[in-house]
Amino acid sequence: IAVFAAGNHSNPYSSYPGALPYVISVTAFGADYLPGGYTNYGPGCNIAAPGGEWKGIKGEYDGMILSTGVQASVNGGYPGYVTDKGSTSKNYVYMQGTSMACPHVSGVIALGISYAKKIGKKFTREELSSLLLTSVNDIDQFNKGGSKDFNPPFSTNQTVSIDMDRYKGKMGTGAVDAWKFLMAIEGTPSVLVKAGEKVRIDLSE
Repeated sequence: IAVFAAGNHSNPYSSYPGALPYVISVTAFGADYLPGGYTNYGPGCNIAAPGGEWKGIKGEYDGMILSTGVQASVNGGYPGYVTDKGSTSKNYVYMQGTSMACPHVSGVIALGISYAKKIGKKFTREELSSLLLTSVNDIDQFNKGGSKDFNPPFSTNQTVSIDMDRYKGKMGTGAVDAWKFLMAIEGTPSVLVKAGEKVRIDLSE
């Protein structure tokens, strides 16, 4: 199963090769569950996952994804994280983007394949992809529309206002959910409800 980034140019379509019909194209959202100001969206995009989003404040990286990599020290590269005291190597870096969202989806798929093998189930690529794309959480519920201020990476003097309405219904089928995916592989229906609310669930199926 091929998984590829939708792209980081705020374009209303997935970039290739993610846009190819047999590839799962991943869009990205930030820690606030809102689409990242950089993410592509629309046709060709299949599923959303955490991609991080920099807040534009020097030294404040809690909204970004900590990933393996090498720090780019030239012209404001991504900030590194020193893993060993006194070491000059940067084995981890804080980043954002649809490339950061892809490993979340790849990991969930790998977990699902492993679980399917464990319980003795087999699926075609199409079947597994379908289970993945239908075992998601609604990401649009967090998007109330209007505009959102976005700070491009390492441009503290620049703020871009983004129309959030353009993302509604265009981030793929929803946000990746490992538990729902495993339950779908198992064949167990899953319904999420809010704590404290009375919900009537039809179990006839």
